[in-house]
Amino acid sequence: MRHYKYCWCFLIELHFKRISGTFAQFYTWLITETYFRGPT
Repeated sequence: MRHYKYCWCFLIELHFKRISGTFAQFYTWLITETYFRGPT
């Protein structure tokens, strides 16, 4: 499951790097927080 997590983040980052490098890092972090940690 952890392998899938890193693979998922990698694909997202790779996709959004085409649009904006800086935004990609933030968006990858945001999705990771949302999906894998959940709302507090």
